[in-house]
Amino acid sequence: MSLPDPLFAWDFMHLPANQRGDKHLDDFKSEFYITATRLLRAFASLFIATAASTPMQAQVKDGRAVVILTENDSVRNLTFPNPREVDLPDLYRSYNDYLQISYDLVRRGVRFGNNNWTPVRARSFAEPVERLISTTSDELTHLYTRGLFSVGEAPPPEEMALQIEKQNLMARINLPMGRVEVRVDDGGHSLDIDIANLTLKHLLLLRLYSDLEFGRAFRYDSEDIQRARKKRKPCR
Repeated sequence: MSLPDPLFAWDFMHLPANQRGDKHLDDFKSEFYITATRLLRAFASLFIATAASTPMQAQVKDGRAVVILTENDSVRNLTFPNPREVDLPDLYRSYNDYLQISYDLVRRGVRFGNNNWTPVRARSFAEPVERLISTTSDELTHLYTRGLFSVGEAPPPEEMALQIEKQNLMARINLPMGRVEVRVDDGGHSLDIDIANLTLKHLLLLRLYSDLEFGRAFRYDSEDIQRARKKRKPCR
């Protein structure tokens, strides 16, 4: 979800000079989307409830397609995990916190590829991400096809490939934010229900932008994350 760029541009240019300072429009937008991600996390359990699917689950048993009744009202958490090691307190407390914690996760090898599975996350626009992925793909292709390493002197190609992938992730972290992604929905609903759920999320996003007090008690600290994780467990 995102808000119109002209809205950001208008509000940014009409900020008092002491509030705008040396910031750029991209900084203004990134700070909002990080804040929106932090605050929408408090509503993740509500989003799960309004979009929960049937407890029926399709499986294959003895070579036959069957439908079973599970213990969960929703299989969302079973098909899309939310590991604690990437769902850290303070991750979305501020834009600077997001950058520093995300860099640390990549350096330690905890975050790799697209495994940053959190119920709500801030995202940049797809085009610059795709360019970085394409560049990394080209670099890895050259590495493995041309052998851009020296035996006995440089790291083996697997280690060099890992370093290339890490640098790609580091570059993607610092791209300007352009949207908030809510990742707790089950699929298979009617169009009416999907529209209603999307409308709910968009109205919340607008409220968070226009009301600087609404939801601000959710700080994304250890206590908040522990409470949020407890609330989003599947219903039984």
